[in-house]
Amino acid sequence: MSVLLPIALFSYYLVICVCQDQFIATFQEGITNSDLHQDSHFMEYTGDIPQITNFTACHWMNIKYFSKEFIPIWSYCFVRKGYEDLECLQLSFVPISSSANRDLRTKALLPWSRIQGSFEKSIVIEIKPFRHRTWNHICWMYSGTTGCHDVYYNGDMMKRVCVDFKGEARSKIEGSKNVSNYSFIIGQEQDVLGGSFESRQTFNGNLTDLNIWGKLLDYPNVLDLSKCKHFE
Repeated sequence: MSVLLPIALFSYYLVICVCQDQFIATFQEGITNSDLHQDSHFMEYTGDIPQITNFTACHWMNIKYFSKEFIPIWSYCFVRKGYEDLECLQLSFVPISSSANRDLRTKALLPWSRIQGSFEKSIVIEIKPFRHRTWNHICWMYSGTTGCHDVYYNGDMMKRVCVDFKGEARSKIEGSKNVSNYSFIIGQEQDVLGGSFESRQTFNGNLTDLNIWGKLLDYPNVLDLSKCKHFE
């Protein structure tokens, strides 16, 4: 089921909207077994996306069942003008096998990290102990200036990872007007632009308050968001 989101992105500000009477997106509704996950459940944002250097992406999620491979939250994928490679800015989670799949780690990718299916440069940050079948608040920050990633879980900073791409890094993430084609998908992982979804790579649960800012939020702002407080 494809749903077009009537929302504005990157304030720059993307809002899908636990805290109050706001919109909650449900994926794989009624499905209680990962073997029955469907690749037709997703949401799509079709508006313009600006070019950015820094960003903060936050959301609330209530995962019902883990997928067999990984749990995709959202991905902004595009093809640069004059090129054929698919590049994606995306956030997913992978169960940690050493914790008997009780805890999660991030699988976060910058556009130039995923070319021709290469995931070796994904940002891995463990989130533990992970609270199951309840609402959790996640924030992912990236600075194109420093190359550093921060991940926050329910208001607490899990870890900072700084990556030196040794000249490969492109500090700006291309906006939708600067590429030949793009797609922003929520709840599935794009193997090709806007499609080729797999049932082993789906989100099963509820999402709300998905926000993406074209800047780095201060810690007090992140803490407020995790406590259902808003800021200007």
